[in-house]
Amino acid sequence: MIAFDFIDEQFSKAQAPQCELSILIGMDSLCYFIANHDRKVLLLRRYNYRNDISQFSKLVGPVQEIMASDKQLQLTYRQTRLGFLNTKSTLVPDRLFNERQKASYLRNMVRTDVDEQLFASPIPGFQSVLVYALPGELVRAVQKALPGVQLQHAASGQLNFLSRNNESADTKQVFINVHNNLLQLFLMDGAKLLMYNTFEFRTSRDFVYYVLLVYDQFELATDKVPIHLSGYILENSEIFQLLFRYVKDVKRADPGRHLHLAGHLRTQAHMYMDLFCLSPVSFKS
Repeated sequence: MIAFDFIDEQFSKAQAPQCELSILIGMDSLCYFIANHDRKVLLLRRYNYRNDISQFSKLVGPVQEIMASDKQLQLTYRQTRLGFLNTKSTLVPDRLFNERQKASYLRNMVRTDVDEQLFASPIPGFQSVLVYALPGELVRAVQKALPGVQLQHAASGQLNFLSRNNESADTKQVFINVHNNLLQLFLMDGAKLLMYNTFEFRTSRDFVYYVLLVYDQFELATDKVPIHLSGYILENSEIFQLLFRYVKDVKRADPGRHLHLAGHLRTQAHMYMDLFCLSPVSFKS
């Protein structure tokens, strides 16, 4: 079902061939936006799946249902990108990366299944390669529905965004993205990436435990190192309140200016940071 729907008055189906379509598939939802040649977001829509999904490989049916019913997803666009957000990814320094060793990089971090396809995306700003696994049936389904689609892991876009958006930074900062029960954590020291990891959590206290564990491991001062928070999280939520109890500076993440966001969409931009990051940042935001 549609959980959020924004349509700019300037949007029309006739514009589609000049627009870009970006889609993000997660365990709890599918969301997408359409931007014109001026990079103005003309439409943003989020679907929540009708039933709870326990495994990423079980998303084929719900995703096919949405793509078959949404007429905007059946139009032809100048470019179509699709990102996946799951836990099966790891960063490898590009000087050590070997295309034929993708399976071994992931095997040390997560369990991969027989039908999963392995991918690798360069992250030039951090001299790294993101290696990730996706269910083969899901990949084939979206490629059939969206011919010519460019696939990527959501973290690829997020890492490239952080690289571009922190080129002149000179302090340590923590960036956290929350999507369903996934916590993505990026630790930056100026323009340098110190760590990236994804954690699965069940309770608010689990969430805070993982965050404070990183603060402890890297000897970060909770009264000096800020957290930039994005994702489906409200300031009156238990997670936000617990974080603020332990970390002095917790703020909404800045979506940058590589996309033009109108009206109330701008105030909710932090909720869709992972989606917006699928669109490349080609200049300093």
